[in-house]
Amino acid sequence: MSVNSPIGWSEDFALNLPEIDAQHQVLFDLFGQLWNAIVARAERAEMLRLIGDLEDYAAQHFKEEERFMEATGFPKLASHKMAHETFVRRVTAERSAIDKGSPSLSLDLLRFLQNWLVEHIMVSDREYARHYESAKQSPSGLGNFFNRLLP
Repeated sequence: MSVNSPIGWSEDFALNLPEIDAQHQVLFDLFGQLWNAIVARAERAEMLRLIGDLEDYAAQHFKEEERFMEATGFPKLASHKMAHETFVRRVTAERSAIDKGSPSLSLDLLRFLQNWLVEHIMVSDREYARHYESAKQSPSGLGNFFNRLLP
């Protein structure tokens, strides 16, 4: 992993769910900002602001994603929620450490965030996207969840 170049959003991560893809793009952007701040050894206040932004946005995104999974009857909702909780706990712990005086966020956090984002979107999130696509084909009406977003 290069210290100078975080992985960014690409269409390889697209789930073809416009609202969720847009939220994932924001997560990648926040991750990139945090990466740059860590590499640049930004001031503690800036680190706190950035990690707080990531923590808040991720929590909101996860709630929306979980509502979507619940509405579509995704069978692995419970394990997906646990993965989200793991992410939030790790980010919260890092924010707390900085708040209590730790000089900076760690490169280990960057590795965790990058690996988690890539793995989670490419594997776990793809599962619920596939589930949604198959449910959309059924006459149950679940396919209407995001239809308001489609042209």
